[in-house]
Amino acid sequence: MQPVLVTQPLLYGTGVDPTTGVDLGTVRIRDLGGSTAWQLMERYNDITRRLGRVADVPVIDLAADMPKDSRYYYDWMHFTPAGSEMVANVIASRVCPILHGWFPGHSTGDCPAIAPPETAN
Repeated sequence: MQPVLVTQPLLYGTGVDPTTGVDLGTVRIRDLGGSTAWQLMERYNDITRRLGRVADVPVIDLAADMPKDSRYYYDWMHFTPAGSEMVANVIASRVCPILHGWFPGHSTGDCPAIAPPETAN
């Protein structure tokens, strides 16, 4: 069995939510601003990325690939149906080449591209 690590995406951070127009860096997460809270989570994600490099374990950087858009989140971390579909699209597109590398004789076809879900909230 081969592990694959995945970083943690969250809605808050830097930038403006394209659905609501809210500045995600200034929202309050407990006693922290959104930007500061995201920097804290990124420390955990950086450890995951580093562990992947050191241990030669693939890392799917979902935190980098997942759009910061409230149409994909019920709250700061839990995914809506559209968000779950987006997560599935990202993971499928990223894990496919990993599997091609591990099992080259058993792979057929091209890997899917990351595509936003067609469903709207």
